[in-house]
Amino acid sequence: MSMSVSLKLGNTSQRLSYQICIQLICSFFCVLFPNTIQDSCYIFRGIHCRSCGSRCVYLPNTGASSVDDFLALNLVPVTKVVKLSSPAFHYSRMSRLTAEAVRKASDKFPDSLGRRLRQGLPPKIGSMQTFVHGCKDAAIVMKRIPWDKVSDAFKSSFQHQFERLVVLDYLIRNTDRNMDNWLIKTEEGADGIPTSIRIYAIDNGLAFPFKHPDNWRAYPYHWAYLAQAKLPFSEETANALLPVLGDDDRVEELINILYEVFQLDGGFDRALFNKQMGVLRGQVVNVREALRKRCSPLQLVKMPNAAVMIQKHRTPGGGSKKSYRQIVAKRLPFFTNW
Repeated sequence: MSMSVSLKLGNTSQRLSYQICIQLICSFFCVLFPNTIQDSCYIFRGIHCRSCGSRCVYLPNTGASSVDDFLALNLVPVTKVVKLSSPAFHYSRMSRLTAEAVRKASDKFPDSLGRRLRQGLPPKIGSMQTFVHGCKDAAIVMKRIPWDKVSDAFKSSFQHQFERLVVLDYLIRNTDRNMDNWLIKTEEGADGIPTSIRIYAIDNGLAFPFKHPDNWRAYPYHWAYLAQAKLPFSEETANALLPVLGDDDRVEELINILYEVFQLDGGFDRALFNKQMGVLRGQVVNVREALRKRCSPLQLVKMPNAAVMIQKHRTPGGGSKKSYRQIVAKRLPFFTNW
């Protein structure tokens, strides 16, 4: 189990020290209380991040789970926004002294102050993600699978799940999908050959950028280098996703769901959110075309980057109507992979 907690801490060294501290605490917790976390083990994330438009990392993680649930991809472990408090979190000296004073007063007068004062440190907002057991990094598993010996059903199952991973990452424009932050779980037969496979998409904290990468780095999708990325999208994937992604009303329904998630943050900026959703709409347009033409994931990532913004116009009768404006990203990163 790994917990990554660092909520608006002062500097880089302070954030790293708290992150290491929480990881050590979680490691000891898993060793001391293994039965407590068999099926209810969660990762708490509440990192303040500037790379995705001043959005906190817990929001993209929760947003990715919402997209996964809406499209029935079954890849992202269930992730919800929660509020937690812990002495291991960063608090000001005043907050800690106040909590200690309240505790002492409540212990001394349990029947009066003890019933009226809120106990403990103030909660902090973050995301809780279900912990998946028995998985390993894709970078490790992909090298160990004997692809020349596994069954066709195994290969087909992996390809279908892989295609859904491609669609998820492309829609949310995951800028941090390397081979170490998507997991694979396999089951082997008596002969040691894998018979079933399951993919999990974790660590989606650097998704939903407010613009396409256009500076130094291209933030490539590392799965695009796999052999499976050269195969065209299957009929199963296209038939499952096109009815949703091909309907503008359903896409706006998804954006409304994401709005309910992102507006939970105290620093929510509607203008910034609209830019993030503009990028998502642009990605939807490319995914539609790729699925309809049965392109490959590699061909998908080579499509021109674009954002689709909504513009509202006033009508002569005093009402308003909306139109879509597509903005193609003309500026490319200095280091481009495609």
